[in-house]
Amino acid sequence: MACGGDNVPSSLFEIQLEGNSKSFQQNQNVAVSLKNKKDKTIESVTYTIDGKELPISDGKITLNMPHLGDKTLKATVSYEDASVEVTKHLKLLAPNAPEIYTYEIIAEYPHDNKAYTQGLEFHNDTLYESTGKKGRSSLRKVDFKSGEVLQQVDLDQTYFGEGITILNNKIYMLTWRSGVGFIYDLKTLDKIDNFQFGESKEGWGLTNDGKKVV
Repeated sequence: MACGGDNVPSSLFEIQLEGNSKSFQQNQNVAVSLKNKKDKTIESVTYTIDGKELPISDGKITLNMPHLGDKTLKATVSYEDASVEVTKHLKLLAPNAPEIYTYEIIAEYPHDNKAYTQGLEFHNDTLYESTGKKGRSSLRKVDFKSGEVLQQVDLDQTYFGEGITILNNKIYMLTWRSGVGFIYDLKTLDKIDNFQFGESKEGWGLTNDGKKVV
């Protein structure tokens, strides 16, 4: 076999796919054939991917696997009272090419470039922003059109401020690695309470679904 004898599957048969392509789309019908290099008498051929048999119809198989990515097409060939397996690698792509989006800038507003922004949320046309860096962390209420900071609460220098979200007239704010968060009154920015999030090693971002903080 090491010298390329007739028992080596690749010396006997080779899977050939439509257009000699290596990439196909999910659910695509692909023409498949088996090159018989040694003119063996073939009794049957079964094609499988991920253990799932792919029936042949009019010389084509349907690539209807549920998961995308790199796949190995395997042909089990029965011939002259023997059987071998040959394989072909292919890539299964999404049925539709990704749609490309672009954008247009419709307005620009000034912003404090010293603010190490970690979280932000608009509420009633006011921008609420949390900033990070130890010694510079803060919670801010900002007029986003002018960039003016309307109100600001500075965190203790031991904290690195992270994301915020607003729910039920309260602002919830995370810190990075301190394992503690803060709750503020939306109108006054007075701190109401603290909370722990020990299940996470680091705090990053917050949002909510109208009922729960995420």
